[in-house]
Amino acid sequence: MKSKKENAVFMCLKQMTVLVLCLMICVAGFPQAASSKTSEPDRVVRVGWFDSSYNQKDAAGRRSGYSYEYQRKIAAYTGWDYEYVEGSWIELLNKLVDGEIDMLGGVSYTEERAGQMLFPAYSMGTEEYYLYITEERMKEMGS
Repeated sequence: MKSKKENAVFMCLKQMTVLVLCLMICVAGFPQAASSKTSEPDRVVRVGWFDSSYNQKDAAGRRSGYSYEYQRKIAAYTGWDYEYVEGSWIELLNKLVDGEIDMLGGVSYTEERAGQMLFPAYSMGTEEYYLYITEERMKEMGS
C-alpha cells in the first residue's frame, strides 16, 4: 500500500498532466492569424484620398465609404498600414503615375493606364452608364 505522501505526489502529477493536456488542446484549437505582420515588418502604403460618394470623412475626421472599407479589407489580408494623401482625383491620379502614392481607388481600366500602373485581377466594382431620352423627344427626332 502507498503512503499518503506517495498518493499526494501521484495526484499532483496526474493533475499537472491533465492541465498540460488541456493547455495543448486549447492552444491547438486557436487558429493563428495568417498575416504578413508576423513574418515581415509593417508596410506603409500611401493611399490617395479624394472626397466622393465612395470616400467620406465626417466632422470628426473619421473615414468611411465603400472604397475605404474595401481598402481596409485588403489591409486585413496584407498587414499593410495606410498613410492617406488627400487631393483631387486628377491630382492623385498624377501622383500615382509619378510614384508619389501607391494606391488609388476609383480608377477605370484603359489600355493607356495599364501601361502606366498595375490593375488587380479583380475589380473594386463595376460601373454602368445609360443614356436616357424622353418619349416626347424620341418622337421629335423621328424615332
